[in-house]
Amino acid sequence: MYVPIGHTGSDHNPPATDRQAPKLLDKLRMRLESRRYRPDTVSRFVEWNRQFILFHHKRHPASMGREEIETFLDHLGQSGYGVGLQAQARQALAFLYREVLGQTVPWPEIARLRPEAESSFPGAQPPKLLDRA
Repeated sequence: MYVPIGHTGSDHNPPATDRQAPKLLDKLRMRLESRRYRPDTVSRFVEWNRQFILFHHKRHPASMGREEIETFLDHLGQSGYGVGLQAQARQALAFLYREVLGQTVPWPEIARLRPEAESSFPGAQPPKLLDRA
């Protein structure tokens, strides 16, 4: 290879075979964008999946299944996240498993994700703030 005088050759582009494949969350982002999801939805889905991976000490989602997903979603409920946010996290994880990893996972029911406080009032609305005072 010809290298001009004074040129170190260190800034040349590596061949395509030397480039790394996109990482998992980058693949997720690209798949969401190719499906024309809104940018805020893309960011939320990527963030939920990032939190899921970090919660399980950076294990790859392909090595995890329903049990780890339920553990993560239960943790969200115990941390004060409402049913809506738990459902959003579940949807983000479902997209990753289905569309990026190509895996079918039996998903926990949304009703299972209800925080303990809501389940202590079976068949009734929880008391309003003034009723509790």
